[in-house]
Amino acid sequence: MQLLTPIRAVMGVATIAISTLLVFPVNALAQSNTVTATQDAPDSDDKYNAYVKAFNAVASMFYGGTKGMPDLLTKFKAQNLANRASSSGGEPTLYMNTSMLRNSVDALRIGVSIADSGPYAELDAAAKAMFANGEPLLRLSRQLEDYVTSKKYLEDDFARGRAMDPPYVAGWAKFIEDHDRMGEALETAARASRVARIGSLRGAKENLRAAAAETMLYSSDLIDAFSEPSDFRSKDKTAVGDPLAKKLEKSIEEVRELAQSDDRNASGYDSLADDMSELLGRYRTLKSSMFPSQKDFDELIDRYNRAIRVSNRLP
Repeated sequence: MQLLTPIRAVMGVATIAISTLLVFPVNALAQSNTVTATQDAPDSDDKYNAYVKAFNAVASMFYGGTKGMPDLLTKFKAQNLANRASSSGGEPTLYMNTSMLRNSVDALRIGVSIADSGPYAELDAAAKAMFANGEPLLRLSRQLEDYVTSKKYLEDDFARGRAMDPPYVAGWAKFIEDHDRMGEALETAARASRVARIGSLRGAKENLRAAAAETMLYSSDLIDAFSEPSDFRSKDKTAVGDPLAKKLEKSIEEVRELAQSDDRNASGYDSLADDMSELLGRYRTLKSSMFPSQKDFDELIDRYNRAIRVSNRLP
C-alpha cells in the first residue's frame, strides 16, 4: 500500500499539502524487509491515509496571498458580522472554504470508521476530536454559505447572519486547534515511517531510493529546528541545523551520483536534488542574513514542498 505523507506549507501555519511519497508502515516492516511489504497493509494504514487526506484538504486553504486558515479566519472576523446593523453593508466575504471543509470531514468520517488504530492511537484521538467539531461546523458553514450566496440576508436584514456568526467563528477557531494537534501527530507518524523505509531500502540495496528518502528526512528535520526567521540568528538553533544541513548535502551528492547510472529515472531524481540544493541555499541565506525575513523563510518551506511533489513522481 502507498501511504500518504505530510509536507509543510508556509512556516508558522500548521498546514500540510497533499503528498503521495511512498513510505513504509512500521508494522508492515515487521512482516518483511522487502520494498513490497506494504502491498497487504492492514486497516490501520487505510486509517492513516484517510487522516492525511483530511488534514491536507483544509491545509489547501492558500489563495490570494493568505497564510492558511488562521489568516483567513482573521479576515473573516474583521468583518464583525455579529454586530452588523443591517443588510445595507453588502455581501460579506466568506473566506473559509466550505468545499475543503467538506472534503476533510468526509475523509475523517472514513478514518474514524476504521476500528484498528494500530500504531496510530495518538493520531486517531486527534482525528476524532477534529471530526467531532468538524461535522457540526460543516453543517453551519453550508447554512451560512447558502444564506449569503442566495442573498437571503436581503429579506431578514441580516438577522440570521448575526446569529450564525459567533458559533461559526468559534467552530473554526476550535477546528484550527484540532487541525494543529492532528498535524503534530501526523508528523510523528510520518517520520517514524520514513525512517523505517530508509532502513528497508538500504537492506534491499535500493540505494538511490534510500538516498532520496534521506533527503526528505534530513530536510524535514532541518526545518523542524527553526520556528521563526529570528531563530537563524540563534547559535543554539544553528548548532542543530548545521549538522542536518551537512547530512542533507551528503544525501544530495549520493542522489546525484547514483542517478547517473539510472537511465530511466535520472531526470526525476536530479530534479529532486535540484530542489534540495536550492533548499540548502535558502537555509544558508537565512543563516547569513543579519535580519532573516519571513519571505525567505516561506521560500525555504516552498522549496521543501516542491521537492515533495517531485518525490511523488519517483518510482
